[in-house]
Parts: sequence; structure tokens; C-alpha cells
Amino acid sequence: MSAGSLRLTFQPPSAEILMFAGDGIMAADADGRILLCNRAAEEIFGYGANEILGRPLGTLISEPRGVRGQ
Repeated sequence: MSAGSLRLTFQPPSAEILMFAGDGIMAADADGRILLCNRAAEEIFGYGANEILGRPLGTLISEPRGVRGQ
């Protein structure tokens, strides 16, 4: 199989697959803003996607003490 045909046959996972995964999955942009939150993550954190999309990831996950400023 050539590299060209590999690129044509490989498809990244769709958002639908991520939404129904049993594990909590979140994605954030370079600024730390939440872009994706699946149903399992909603259950883990207790917020609906409509409440947290676009908000800073730090809203849900804080840095351990002593990490900042090192």
C-alpha cells in the first residue's frame, strides 16, 4: 500500500464516535477554552456541554499547588 492510498483510506474518528464513548473526553484550544465535551465528561463534571463550551478548562480542572510560577 502506498502512502498516497493510506491517506485516502484513513479517516479520523468522527465527533459522533467521541460523543458516545464511555470515557469522558474533552478538547481545548491553545488558549485553554473548552471546544468539545462528550456525554461521559458531562456526567463526570456535572455540567452540560452548553454550560462549559467556550469556558476556560481551569473552570473544571485546576493546577496542582506549586505548579504555577515554577
